[in-house]
Amino acid sequence: ASPHWRAANVLPWPGVPASGSYKLYYAAGGGLGSGTAGVTGADGSMNLNLAPLPESVRAKFPHLAGATGLALSNADAAKVAGLASAQFAIAQFDGAGKLVQVTSLQTAGMLDDVFAARAANARLGLSFNGAGVPTFRLWAPTAKSVALDIYPDANAPAASSVPMRFDAASGVWSHTAPNANWTNRAYYTYTVQVLSRWANNTVVTNTVTDPYSVSLNANSARS
Repeated sequence: ASPHWRAANVLPWPGVPASGSYKLYYAAGGGLGSGTAGVTGADGSMNLNLAPLPESVRAKFPHLAGATGLALSNADAAKVAGLASAQFAIAQFDGAGKLVQVTSLQTAGMLDDVFAARAANARLGLSFNGAGVPTFRLWAPTAKSVALDIYPDANAPAASSVPMRFDAASGVWSHTAPNANWTNRAYYTYTVQVLSRWANNTVVTNTVTDPYSVSLNANSARS
C-alpha cells in the first residue's frame, strides 16, 4: 500500500514513473484482484491524471515530496464521499496499456479531507439533552452499517439493537433515544459492518465499545 490518498483528488505514489497511465478502482463489497486480463472484481474505475503535487502537500508531507502526483477529476472527486466504505485499488499501466502493477492504498488523508471539517463540531460519543435523553454519535465513515446495542445491565444479553443513522457529509452515525429510560441504567456497544483488509477484503461484523467512552464495565466489554 505504497500510494497515499492525501486529499479527495490528490494521490502521491512514490517510486512509479510519471509516464504511462493510472486508474483508481473500487468495489462496494470487496473482492478486487488482478490477472492476465487486468484488474478484476471492480464495480467501476476512475482515470487518474499525472499532475504535480500541490505545494501544500509537499510541505505538509515532505516524505512524499518526490512522489509521482496523480489526480482525480473534480467530477470523480465529488463521488468519493459516497464510495468511502468500498475497497479501493490503484493500477499502473505502461504506454501500451498493459497492467504493470495493482495495489491497495493508504486512505487516511482522503477520509480527513472529505469528512473531518464537517465532523469537527460534532459532539462524538454520548451526550444528553436537558431532559436526560441520550444521543449516541460515532465517527465511522468507512462503515457499511452501525447498530446500537443496548443491555439492561453489565452482564445481560443484548435487550435491543437499533440501526443508527448515517450522515454522509460528516461520516457520523447517530441515534437519539426516545426518552431517558436508558440514562444511568443501560450499557451499550456498537455492532459495525466494515470491509477488512485483514479478512481478505471481505465485510466483517465487529461488536465494539464506544471509542469515546468515559466509563466501561468490568473487563471493558461494554460502555
